[in-house]
Amino acid sequence: MNLKVEKSIDATIGIPRKCLKLAANHIYEVLTIVFNNSLQLGIFPDIFQISRVTPIDNRGNDLDPSNYRSISTISALTQIFEKLICEQLVNY
Repeated sequence: MNLKVEKSIDATIGIPRKCLKLAANHIYEVLTIVFNNSLQLGIFPDIFQISRVTPIDNRGNDLDPSNYRSISTISALTQIFEKLICEQLVNY
């Protein structure tokens, strides 16, 4: 429920973050099964491994590739899954 909805579209699945948040009460059971199976099997789903990389200008010559840094955007579901893993590692 702490998902930030200011960010527009989910990077990999194309669903607005607000829709994911509004549907949370309806999809949490399925997500729980997916997350638990993933943890038990030690498999990170392929769809969660996709990210969108965006070049950000660091100022300077626009034609020089070294003047850019990359920003990698992962899906909201991947962010939720990473937080769950982090909590389990910290509480272990």
